[in-house]
Amino acid sequence: MLTTAKEILKEINFLGYEAYIVGGAVRDYSMQKPLHDIDIATNAPFDVLKSHFHTLCDISKNMNVWVYLLEKNGFKFEIANFRMHTVTQNRNCPEATNCIHSFKDDASRRDFTINAMGMDYHGNIIDFFGGKKDIENHIIRTVGNPFDRFDEDFIRILRAVRFASRYTFHLDTATADAISACGECLLQLSPERIQTELAKMAGEGGKPFANAIVLMRELNVLRFILPEVDILFDLPHSDTHHPEGVCKNSQCKNFANYTANHAFCNTCPNAFNSVGKHVAETLRVCSSNDIYQLFALLFHDIGKGITYLPLEKNGEIKHTYYRHDTASKEVITAIAKRLKWSHKLTEIVIFCAKNHMILHQAIKIKPYTLLTLMENKYFSYAVETSFCDDKARCGLFKQEEWDKLLAYLDDFRNTFFAFSRHITGKHIMEITGIQQGIRLGKILKAVKKHAANHKILDTETLDKTIRFYEKCIK
Repeated sequence: MLTTAKEILKEINFLGYEAYIVGGAVRDYSMQKPLHDIDIATNAPFDVLKSHFHTLCDISKNMNVWVYLLEKNGFKFEIANFRMHTVTQNRNCPEATNCIHSFKDDASRRDFTINAMGMDYHGNIIDFFGGKKDIENHIIRTVGNPFDRFDEDFIRILRAVRFASRYTFHLDTATADAISACGECLLQLSPERIQTELAKMAGEGGKPFANAIVLMRELNVLRFILPEVDILFDLPHSDTHHPEGVCKNSQCKNFANYTANHAFCNTCPNAFNSVGKHVAETLRVCSSNDIYQLFALLFHDIGKGITYLPLEKNGEIKHTYYRHDTASKEVITAIAKRLKWSHKLTEIVIFCAKNHMILHQAIKIKPYTLLTLMENKYFSYAVETSFCDDKARCGLFKQEEWDKLLAYLDDFRNTFFAFSRHITGKHIMEITGIQQGIRLGKILKAVKKHAANHKILDTETLDKTIRFYEKCIK
């Protein structure tokens, strides 16, 4: 792909114009990471490019931005003209631009130094703003004044967080300060743009997603986009049940006393053991890159934000969150509506939040209850949510217990769950001759419940059960 891109640059140069590989491809190349797509910037007019590259097509989504798609050697490349941002009144249409002829001016309008580099067809890196040095020093820094860059498009606030979390870079002081000062400006963005950026954060994986959530909390911007998650960092968790939140700052002068007595260390900002810390840890222990799974983990304890109740017992305060699992549906529904979630995402997150606790006790619950859970097409998401919820609790997690539980689920799936496919309304109608209707539905439910709880695995006994409930249910 890179070789083909360089060939395109060379051809444009021979036409008398400038052309460079730009953006993420140059950044990832400099970091010795694989390239997934390559963008090209040039000052060549469209008619010149069209006459030379016959497969070129216009894919512009905005009248002020000219973007073309070029296919060559089986690869696809986006080609755009050098351009500079023009700030508009509509914050959700930041693409308003002016075409220019200088690559330096084009690079100056880009968001961060690591994204402002270019590469010519010889492979030389053109770096006007110190992007390579910032990569070496693991820094995310805006090109020029951070307030100017963020004012051009406030989504860059979230992009800064995403890049810092993806690469485990840190924000330079000026950029971090500007983000903290501009956090409220995120409210001017459309919900769709915010959700898209959150989904990209989740797409980086569990650990980067956790780091992004924590970083947004530290920068005081999480409360503007996910206030329901932000408040979780203010809610206390017991060190006994959630040791993952215990302070790990061994450099703190009170660390030894703190860890020995499970007390709050007032001199250390990391000492407060919160629900938010637990949520972040569940993301970190998740090995999946599935966006749906990671959103399910982020919101699995969201109901605790509205169910916290401190109770005093024997002179000690007990932090309780009774029925937070069922309370979660109301909160998640509001978030989904606000951020324009898809129906699938909403269903998965609600199902996992509601059922993540019951799966810890899957071996003890009634088979019919387990069957109804397993019949849900998102059951695997709930199992993983429950697993990560448990694994996050450090020393309290026992892998052998989970191996036993997973073996039980596999056995149940291969036995009764597989057999339950025979328990259908059609089969009951064939056995009894009754017609479709409310009565059939009641019989079906009763038979399925009886068969599950009594572990019926043969059709002869099943048919007897059907005839029994036919007589009982009128």
